[in-house]
Parts: sequence; structure tokens; C-alpha cells
Amino acid sequence: MISKFNKILIIILIIVFLTFITLLLTIFLKSNKPQINKLTNNKPFSIIVLPDTQKYSKYHPKIFINQTKYIVENKDNLNIKHVIHLGDIVDDSDNLTQWNYANNAIQILEYNNISFSIIPGNHDYNKDNYKNYDFFFSNERFNKKSWFGGNFNNYRNNYALLNIYNKNYLFLNLNMCPNKSEIDWANNVTNKYKDYFTILSTHAFLDSKDPPKRQPHICKDTEYIYNDLIKPNKNIRLVLSGHVHAERKRTDINDHNLPVHQLLADFQDEKQGKSGYLRIMQFSSDQNTINIQTYSPYLNIYKTGPQSEFTLDVAEHNSLNSYFSWFW
Repeated sequence: MISKFNKILIIILIIVFLTFITLLLTIFLKSNKPQINKLTNNKPFSIIVLPDTQKYSKYHPKIFINQTKYIVENKDNLNIKHVIHLGDIVDDSDNLTQWNYANNAIQILEYNNISFSIIPGNHDYNKDNYKNYDFFFSNERFNKKSWFGGNFNNYRNNYALLNIYNKNYLFLNLNMCPNKSEIDWANNVTNKYKDYFTILSTHAFLDSKDPPKRQPHICKDTEYIYNDLIKPNKNIRLVLSGHVHAERKRTDINDHNLPVHQLLADFQDEKQGKSGYLRIMQFSSDQNTINIQTYSPYLNIYKTGPQSEFTLDVAEHNSLNSYFSWFW
């Protein structure tokens, strides 16, 4: 004969079991139910990346002009929302002719109301003398732009803020080989906008090894940027750099179990410095993937191969993780 206590225990176990089964069924049905995209009016959109234009500013200014004209002409077709220049704007920091050529190209974006980010590379200053960079790309030039977020140490470190299809984006742009005060500033910005999808750009970050290391020759080691800024911050999901004459990519997992994609692109050695390649980063309509293409408006060709065309997963989490986090 089953005691009263055992009967109660059996009933409790049955209730727990049924509850567990109900939760599993709910999860299963939820996963198989057609999902309603809250952003049904979204379209794919593009961010354009301009790496190391120094040879164009020095020898081939028409190629630089060609790049920014292409951006303007394809603003609607590619749904371009922002442009990022990765530094080394000019080849000789004290040459005003080169700066004027570069400025003429960049102004094409401004005149057509296209937001853009820019940072200095090692060719844009000389022994801590940023005179010409500070003159052409001053805080005063940007502080009235609707997308301007802020800056530090003149415009050598800066950020832009955009809302694209109801998702917030932070474009965080750092001086080359940033010092501690610049890293601290960047941490304050990312903490202030911790819910913004963040794209970090700095001139030098990866080297050309395969797989690449965070040891570009000019900074010797950029591991400190990753450890002190990128890895702890959940919102930094993409890191862009130039400087090293190559294309490379690597992905690491940050402290929040999310992938951080790091991309190197610098085409200044290709086609005797006349390649005109730029990067088209196309975000999917659900904003969970980024399709990378490398294209030259000057040559009218796409660069192919695993380092030049690929897709990145930038979803906040995978479905399995979301189920478990919801369940527990």
C-alpha cells in the first residue's frame, strides 16, 4: 500500500514532469512558428571602407575622386549609410598638395550628405606633428554634423552615431597605436553606448601572417587594444584596420561569448598603386550577417578569393543559446 506521503510525492513529480514537457513543447513550437520580422520594411544596407589612399593622394588623385564619386552615384543602389577611412590619407604629411587632393575627394561625400569617419595613419603626421591632419580634419569641421558623437585629442579619436532601421550603431575611430588615455576615452564611449552595435576602426591592428596576429610592425603589438578595450566590451563586434599591405581576417570570442571579427585591408601595392579597391560591407535586412565584397570602381572589377569576399555572422546569439537563456 502506498503511503499518503508517497502519493503526494508522486503527484508532485508528475506535476514537475508535465511542466517540463510543457516548456519543451513551448520551445519547440516557438522555434517552428514562422517568425514575424519586426523590421519588415528593412532593406540590406552598406558601409563603405576606404583603406590607405596615400598613393592616390600622391600620384593618382583621380582614383581617389573616382572612389568617392562611385559612393555618391551608388548611394541609393547600395543603400550606403556610412563611409570609413582607415588612415594614411596622404603619403607625405607635410605636402599640402596631397592634402588638398585628399580633401577634394572627401568633400564629395560631404556635399552629398554622406556621413563618414576618418582617422590618421602614420603617413598623416610626423613625429607627433599632426598639423595638417588637424587643419583639414578638425573638430570644427564635424561638430555640427548630425551624426557627430564626440572626439578626443582633436579629431584623432572620434565617433559617429547612426540609427539604421531602428538599430543603433556606434562608429568608434581610434588614433594609431592609441595610448592609455585614448583607450580610457574609448572605454567610456563604449560604456555610454553599450547597447549600440560598435564598429571599431584604427589604422594598424593586424599583421599579414596567416593566420594574422595582432602585431603590426609599427605598433609592435596591439594585443593591449584587444585586451583592454575590445574583449571586455560586449558591443564591439567588428574591428577594421589597414596599414599592412595585405588582406586578412580573424575572429575571436570576447568575454561575453560573442564573436569579434577583425579585418585587415590595404591595397596600395596592387596594380602599381593604381588598383582603386574599396570594401563594400553589406548588412543583411535582419542585420545578423555582413557580406564583404572588394571592388574597384576604377578598374570595374571585383577582387575574388577567401580574403576578399566572405560573410560574417554578427547575430547577438545563436538560437540554442537563446532557448536556454529563455528557459532558465
